[in-house]
Amino acid sequence: MGFASQGTQQKIPFSYDAVFDAVVAAIPKIGFSLKSQDRVIGRITASTRMSLFSWGENLTIVVEKVDDGSTQVAIESALKVGINLTGAHRHQANFNKLISAVSSHLQEGSRDGGEDLPPLQGVGAPTTKPTGAKWMLVAVVALGVGVAMFAVPYSSPSPPPANRAYTSEQRAAAPSRLTAAQRNARRSANSYLELSGFSRQGLIDQLSSEYGDKFSLGDATVAVGNLGVNWNTQASRSAASYLELSGFSCQGLIDQLSSPYGDKYTVEQATYGATHAGIC
Repeated sequence: MGFASQGTQQKIPFSYDAVFDAVVAAIPKIGFSLKSQDRVIGRITASTRMSLFSWGENLTIVVEKVDDGSTQVAIESALKVGINLTGAHRHQANFNKLISAVSSHLQEGSRDGGEDLPPLQGVGAPTTKPTGAKWMLVAVVALGVGVAMFAVPYSSPSPPPANRAYTSEQRAAAPSRLTAAQRNARRSANSYLELSGFSRQGLIDQLSSEYGDKFSLGDATVAVGNLGVNWNTQASRSAASYLELSGFSCQGLIDQLSSPYGDKYTVEQATYGATHAGIC
C-alpha cells in the first residue's frame, strides 16, 4: 500500500454509541464529506476534498466496542488517485484532524452532561505504518515519474539541513551481534526513520505493535537501541512535519510531541524539537 494508504487505531474511553455519534458529527466539522454510516456493523466512510497536496483521500472508519466504557476506532486513509510522495503526511493529517475532532466532541458532550471526566490527553497523533514504502520509492524512480513538491507558506525557520535520522558512521557503528529477528527489526526501523521522525518509544511501539510490524517487544527494544539515533533531531523532524500541516502554539506542539497518546518524546526532546522548529 505504501504512500497510497495508511491506517491507525485509537482506543477512546467512551461508550460505543457516544464514539460512533462523535465520529459522524466530527466529519463535516473538519471539512470532510460523510459518505455512509452503518451503526450495526460500526462502519463509516468519508472523503476529503482535493488540495494542493493531493486529489483527496477516501477514509474508512471502523468503530468497535471494547467494553461498556471504551471503544476502539480504526481509520484507514487511502489516496483517491495515483502516487503522491506527500501521501504519508496527508494520511497523518487526516488522522490528526478526525481523532482530535472526535475527542473535542466527546469532551464537550461530557461537560454539557455534567460528567466529571478527564480530557483525552494527546489524542490526535496516532502512530501509522507506511507499509511497503521502500517498494513504492523504487517504483517511482524506476518509472521516472515526475513529482511536484509543494510547500505550505510558513515563515518559521526550517529544521537543520542535516536532518537525517542518523549518520552513516553511526549506522556502521551499531553492534553486529544481533539475532536475525533483531536485525530485521533494525532494518524496519531504518525504513521508518527514512520517512518520518520517530521518538524512541514511538518506534519501539510501532515495531512491536500487533497493528504494525509485530516484532517482540524485546527484539524491538534491542533493535532501536542499536540505531545510534539523535532523538532531539527526530523531535525536530516531527515538529516541522506538524507545522507544515497545521498551526500550533509552542506549548500545544510540545504537548503533542510528548503525549503518551501522540509522538511519545520526552518533554525535553519535545521542547527541543518545538524550539528548533522556530515556534517557541
